[in-house]
Amino acid sequence: MEATKLGSDLDLLYDNEILSHGFTAYARDYELVVETYPGRGCIRYLFKYSVAADIGTSLSPEVWAASLDPRLLDSEASTVADNLEGHAWYVRAQAVTGIRVVEPSPRAEQWSRQLGLDFHEVTIETNRQVINLVFSELEVSRLDLARCRDHHEV
Repeated sequence: MEATKLGSDLDLLYDNEILSHGFTAYARDYELVVETYPGRGCIRYLFKYSVAADIGTSLSPEVWAASLDPRLLDSEASTVADNLEGHAWYVRAQAVTGIRVVEPSPRAEQWSRQLGLDFHEVTIETNRQVINLVFSELEVSRLDLARCRDHHEV
């Protein structure tokens, strides 16, 4: 996969929201499901042969400190509570705020040498998390509305 093709596939993430992400049940590939427009379907990104997935927060310690109240997990409880501030965890989707193909990537280069496949490294930033992946291939496909809703109900 060429870096330009990878970049154009990842560009579809902009202005969309991640509904779910994580390793597939068979634990080889990393899946990211993005809602394109509310109620219109999803795009599934399958990062094949994922040898590394590093997930961290993009929220500051101050935001975390203000967001520990369990009522922030429940939309009804947080709207009823007086003066409740902090991050609204009940909003299931994460807005994509940045995407970067890491070049050069010593991690990807090492895996390429060891396995004889081309590997890539990307960093995806959201309003909640930073997702860093090292993988070999990217498969992008559309999900129908029913499968999209399955991911939204997480």
